[in-house]
Amino acid sequence: MFRSNDFMGAEKAFQQAQQDTSAAGDAMNSSLAQLYLAVSRLFMLQPEAPPETSAPRLQAVFDGAREVAKEAGIDVQMAEYAFSIAVRTAYKFRFEARDALPVAAEALQAFRLRQAAMRGHEAGQLSTRREMREFLEIVISANLQSDQAP
Repeated sequence: MFRSNDFMGAEKAFQQAQQDTSAAGDAMNSSLAQLYLAVSRLFMLQPEAPPETSAPRLQAVFDGAREVAKEAGIDVQMAEYAFSIAVRTAYKFRFEARDALPVAAEALQAFRLRQAAMRGHEAGQLSTRREMREFLEIVISANLQSDQAP
């Protein structure tokens, strides 16, 4: 549904998934559904939406990623996945890298923890580094934009 920009359909599907997984006591998948629900609700807005409208929805994405990471516990791959979704979503909403800054440090920490967990698995580390290239470019751009802000 995300690929076809059917964000209303995605909202409905993830809302149902969140309710079902919550009722089943599946906190991990419930938090993932909540994260995707927040992403779908953010993208239901236009990028030109005023900050008072978009900021709470963007915050819901960040909160969703944090909740997934909390539920993931020692599963550093899941935490990294959730934070990379939050970073990419924040960036792709308005293509403003600085929008991703609120979770950038947490995302980078999750990346580092995953790399440490894969120590000795060179192929896995290389694959993860390739996956994270876009994330790192967003964070670097955000920091550069912040340094240049008036």
